[in-house]
Amino acid sequence: MNWLDKGRFRIVISVEVFNCCKVLAGFIFNGREWASLLAAGTGWHLISPALMLECRDDVLKVYGLDETGKYARQVELEPGQTAVVTLRSGVAEVLPANSDRKGSVTRIQGQAAAESISHKRLIPADPKAVDIRFARRLVPGGRGVGSKEGFDTLKRFADSLDAGIAASRMAVDLGWIEAERQVGQTGKTVKPALYVACGISGATHHLDGMSEAEHIVAINTDKEAPIFKVAHLGLVADLHEVLNHAMEEISGS
Repeated sequence: MNWLDKGRFRIVISVEVFNCCKVLAGFIFNGREWASLLAAGTGWHLISPALMLECRDDVLKVYGLDETGKYARQVELEPGQTAVVTLRSGVAEVLPANSDRKGSVTRIQGQAAAESISHKRLIPADPKAVDIRFARRLVPGGRGVGSKEGFDTLKRFADSLDAGIAASRMAVDLGWIEAERQVGQTGKTVKPALYVACGISGATHHLDGMSEAEHIVAINTDKEAPIFKVAHLGLVADLHEVLNHAMEEISGS
């Protein structure tokens, strides 16, 4: 058994398993890329990702997922055949080292094919559906929004900015918005270019999740709200009036 260091991941090469050979690689970006290039360059079988390996009666069976990731498939390798297999973290347990086992390393020099990919156009992610951790603009709401229906105003304003909707823990606890859009220690940490906090007081657990936003705008009727301490622009006003007026300015009406 041999270990090859390859950047941030290690590749295990194990030989002479019931006269079959398997090459194992970590199921991370670099590992998957390396495994596919190796399989393509050598003509070996590629099973990625694999769920289980089984050696029995001189036959190596590999159970993996199909290209959709929804269905399992079984690949059987006869003696002398080679498979390149990637394993997800936690799929297999590390066995104790066995110094009696010896292996050999075969060096393979491959030539990468010329890139055949060209960039046509960039299709931006839908701000309504994208994970808030990756949104460039966010309009989060808190208890000051007033109700679940109050988030309709936030959504219209967010649409005018091509922004996503987020929320404080209080708004989520009240059932006004789904938990996957919660920002804070018990939610998600976000770093958007623009963060328009509406009706959010700014408790510590919320500030920890958004204070590194590039531009923070806070709208709250309470001038003592902690959110103003991290805001680059603070408006002590009714958020619905501010947002409606802002949408009129954006639309030019």
